Amino acid sequence: MTQKELAQRAKTYMDALANGVDPISGRELPEDTVLNRPQMIRCFFYTADILRQVVENGGQVGAKKAGRKRKSSFSLPMERRADVPFSPVPLQISKFVERLNGMVDLNEMKRLPATAVTGWMTEKGFLQLVETPDGRRSKHPTPQGEQIGLSFEHRQGANGPYTVILYNNSAQHFIVDNLDDILQAYEK
Repeated sequence: MTQKELAQRAKTYMDALANGVDPISGRELPEDTVLNRPQMIRCFFYTADILRQVVENGGQVGAKKAGRKRKSSFSLPMERRADVPFSPVPLQISKFVERLNGMVDLNEMKRLPATAVTGWMTEKGFLQLVETPDGRRSKHPTPQGEQIGLSFEHRQGANGPYTVILYNNSAQHFIVDNLDDILQAYEK
């Protein structure tokens, strides 16, 4: 396995841990585990971002190759926020974040990961980890989250049933209205 492949695998593990999921079994981590503490979650997000940079650098640790400019952190100027392509149909966060990333030059700027938004939403009490009847844990909107436009839907996939969180038009606007706070929390 190449260094780049190893870094990508490690990043996948860190992303899963940051989202409260056991990267091996795919099950939600118990809420009372040290791995679900906000400090650990921020550490996992930070480590995943470093590993993303290593993957983008071809698996090389350290400075990028000569001549390559370092990307700036994701940002969306206030004057561009009115142009966000909000959806009238509820979307999964990954689809909405793709729309935000599509508004910036990703050759110059880092991508906004969906986990930055869901981590902030969990930290602020709009999402919570809930134990499912089969003993797994998944994120669900809290009553506060439902008030801003979050909902969840049960779906059937190749590996069995799963739950998705949907962000309606109001929730999408809420994310953009709080984007600076989300980005600040992500960069900590």
